[in-house]
Amino acid sequence: TTTTTTSITMTTATSSSIQAHVTRITSDGTRERPMCTWANACIWDTPTQQECAMAVCISSGFESGVFVSAPHSMCTGSVADESYWNYVTDQNSYNFGDYSNETIVTADCVGSSTTHTTTLVSTTPTTATTTTTTTSTTTTASVTTPVYVNGLLKQFSHPSGVYGVAFHNTRSLVASACQDTNIRIFSIDGGTPAAWSLIATLPAHSDRVRSVAFHPTRDLLASGGNSKALVIHDTSNTSPTQWTAVKTFTHHTQAITSASFSTRDLLATGSWDRTINVYSVSSSSPADWELKHTFTMHTDWTYVAFHPTRSLLLSASHDGTAKVYSVFSSTTTNWELLRSFGEQGFIQGIAAHPTRNIIASSSTSGYVYIYDISNPVTYQWDTLQKFFVGGYVYTVAFHPTLDLLACGSNQGDVKLFDISDSDPSNWFLKPQLDDHTGTVWGVVFHPSLNLLASVGADSILKVFGV
Repeated sequence: TTTTTTSITMTTATSSSIQAHVTRITSDGTRERPMCTWANACIWDTPTQQECAMAVCISSGFESGVFVSAPHSMCTGSVADESYWNYVTDQNSYNFGDYSNETIVTADCVGSSTTHTTTLVSTTPTTATTTTTTTSTTTTASVTTPVYVNGLLKQFSHPSGVYGVAFHNTRSLVASACQDTNIRIFSIDGGTPAAWSLIATLPAHSDRVRSVAFHPTRDLLASGGNSKALVIHDTSNTSPTQWTAVKTFTHHTQAITSASFSTRDLLATGSWDRTINVYSVSSSSPADWELKHTFTMHTDWTYVAFHPTRSLLLSASHDGTAKVYSVFSSTTTNWELLRSFGEQGFIQGIAAHPTRNIIASSSTSGYVYIYDISNPVTYQWDTLQKFFVGGYVYTVAFHPTLDLLACGSNQGDVKLFDISDSDPSNWFLKPQLDDHTGTVWGVVFHPSLNLLASVGADSILKVFGV
């Protein structure tokens, strides 16, 4: 057995020191360190490998992890003809059994770098006598990362209401979807918000734009709105003024409410026409992109969001339900509805935490609901907590690393909740952020910085430090 623990010190712009401990874990077929396998359909690509790494790390008590290696593809190889605990990729579930194919996964796992350190010993199953060796390696790296003060940092005025907002995953950009038919791109480069500015206006639509979404790993921007068209821009040019529309889909018969990319090159849209469309954008040629599937399980307006790290699609609807679908398989006939939640009021906001087994929804009932989805075997997911916000709560979002939940309502306020405690009864509302003067239509966290953006009917895009 070999345990390797790496200690990384990151120095921020405020010279604070954060100790992040990385522990290497290898599958051994126990419930805490499952193998990775499949039931009906197998894909062994980079997103699947990362999903398996996350499953091993979360099962071992960590918050997230990164794929390191596997001895063979789980699609074709096998460890041994016996029963193990496995993470079943196309079912998003943990099962004990003897599968035809599986693989051992090695992952670098991390916990909450500012609160605790966990060291686990990884083991590899074998029938032979083993010799135990323990080694430790410590490295130090300096990384300069902006850390922003809490509160309002910058606000950008628009000529009319703003419905949607999205941060770019790797570049210092934020996009807004505007009622005046345009998409606006703002630079948030550098640590001084006074220098942030509007750098491009994209006239992509003929009517109100309601949603914008950047692809998590590729140079693509999707948008949709009252024109019923889904427009995809190539964002590879370093100057957003040179971004060009490379594909337009016109399958929806009414306004598009929302758009969301997955790491598997799927793009989902919700609409007033009550359907959810899922498109494949995996090809390098936009001419080959296509409508892959249409879900028709809702009876009123729909809103969508992909899970950031798992093969799950979430939907919310004005019919009072939120739904979770498995979309792992490359064959859409294997896609399935896993669970439906019923609430009071129109549900419009839906979001999943990337590393914790929780999802959140918000509705016109005035409540934000948080569900535990840690039991994928039975899908009997429980309500962990609900917060009464008041008014109509139209939007909800999780920060990927800071254990924060944000929401916005028709009362003009942006509320922020601390969800770091292991006991949901101890989650609490943080100090109030600067209000909008009209309905808040969208909130989104930056994928790596302590930034939150909100937009609304008052024609303002606000960026906060959190």
